[in-house]
Amino acid sequence: VVARYHGRPAAEEAEAAFDRVFREHSVPEDVTEIDLPATDGTVYLPGLLADLGLAPSRSAARRLLAQGGVRIDGRKEQREEVPAGELRGAVLQVGRRRFVRLV
Repeated sequence: VVARYHGRPAAEEAEAAFDRVFREHSVPEDVTEIDLPATDGTVYLPGLLADLGLAPSRSAARRLLAQGGVRIDGRKEQREEVPAGELRGAVLQVGRRRFVRLV
């Protein structure tokens, strides 16, 4: 379908992007960058997820953490308090399809 409307090169690029994210479980190339709130200590991850719109509420974010649905640079994260230094420059993944880079 993509080849028909956008050409063969666009179809091949879309297929490669799909494979990279969903088969190889790697980070997509076009990740949205979001500024991490300024703090020197720890970040309350459920609050951050809710504030960024990656979870509907802090309670839902805590459940996502407990169920292993949150990853930081590919590693499952279950802690609610995370040092800010670990988050700067990291890719935060919520579920299978939502990615943001924290800068």
